[in-house]
Amino acid sequence: MRRKSKPVKEKSNLSSPCTQELDLYPCSKIWIEKKGHLVFGDGRVELFKAIEETGSINKAVHKLNISYRHAWAYIKTSEKRLKVKFLRYKIGGKYGGGATLTEEGKEFLKRYELFRKGINEMVNLKFKKVFRK
Repeated sequence: MRRKSKPVKEKSNLSSPCTQELDLYPCSKIWIEKKGHLVFGDGRVELFKAIEETGSINKAVHKLNISYRHAWAYIKTSEKRLKVKFLRYKIGGKYGGGATLTEEGKEFLKRYELFRKGINEMVNLKFKKVFRK
């Protein structure tokens, strides 16, 4: 996900090799495209998890230090291209609105994380085979 302001250190539980504290380690960036367009990646996982954690798109964008406009575009683009309804919205009122993940959204995130974990495991194994003989 592109950020205009100072990048936030990734707080992912996707088992990224880049979170290891070794002298030499592999890093990889994976995303899903459809017809040449990015539709999903680690940044969107972080956005959806932050929305689920905070119960609000607005609170999530502040936590991640990204603009609301960009977050909204990421959400709508992913939903449209993947044909997955990620969020359920509660319209404002006396206590404000909110957003939470749908069951379909939770399932997609779970599957993506399983895919991503497998990639990281393959990268780590290949790295160890080549560099740590």
